Amino acid sequence: MAARDIRYKEHHIPEGAIIVMNTWGIFHDAEVFENPDTFDPERYVKSEYGDGASPDGLRDTLPFGAGRVS
Repeated sequence: MAARDIRYKEHHIPEGAIIVMNTWGIFHDAEVFENPDTFDPERYVKSEYGDGASPDGLRDTLPFGAGRVS
């Protein structure tokens, strides 16, 4: 829930708005995941460097959600 009125890119999000993260869409992105419709939990540990952030600083996992809650 938005704690206050905010602006995200060209969108106005009013205070009190319910914000839902589209995890299905995120985890089914064919540009990020090979065979996104296949159940493959090991896709997150296939890197020779472990499961850290990618070179662009982003991660392909959301283990604790999408951001702060307060």
